[in-house]
Amino acid sequence: MMYRFLRLLAKAIVALMRTRVRGRENLSFEGSAIIISNHLQLRDPPILIALFKRKIHFIAKVELFRNPFLRFILTSIGTFPVKRGMSDIKAVRRSLDVLRSGGVLGIFPEGKRSRTGEMQEFEPGVAMFALKTGAKVIPVAIHEHYTYFRRPPRVTIGEPLDMSRFEGMKRSAQTNELVTRYMYESVLALKNRPWEEKR
Repeated sequence: MMYRFLRLLAKAIVALMRTRVRGRENLSFEGSAIIISNHLQLRDPPILIALFKRKIHFIAKVELFRNPFLRFILTSIGTFPVKRGMSDIKAVRRSLDVLRSGGVLGIFPEGKRSRTGEMQEFEPGVAMFALKTGAKVIPVAIHEHYTYFRRPPRVTIGEPLDMSRFEGMKRSAQTNELVTRYMYESVLALKNRPWEEKR
């Protein structure tokens, strides 16, 4: 119920900001999935919540949960904390549970917002989730820093990544690195794709 209400609020914000979206045909999918996106601003999660119809379970830094009100909101919509800079077993198990139950996980693999707008390297955890569960991976690119009125957000939703190329490969740090690089390059390619304005 809370998620539905917040999604309606998020949709209103997205409409107010005149968000431009490419790849709407990739918003619908079945089964477990991981949505990966670059991260520019605090309003990035509401944009994804508004665009995707299915409930997204986000992983958020534990510091956000120290505020009681914010913790209540985040917990109510299925967001859970992760301790950055260390191996957080509880967060890993929660993520795997979401995917193994057919849910949708939302991750910003850079681990923090980019102040410059340039994409930062991806953390390796998201690759491990995909390899362990076989979940679809949906890449999303947010093209640049945006404002409410002067610079609308521009978002590209990509096709699910071709994870079959990694089938049969032994799970190892090297495989994890290859998958992480593939994910990074896929989001970067979306972000760098020229935006053709409709006339």
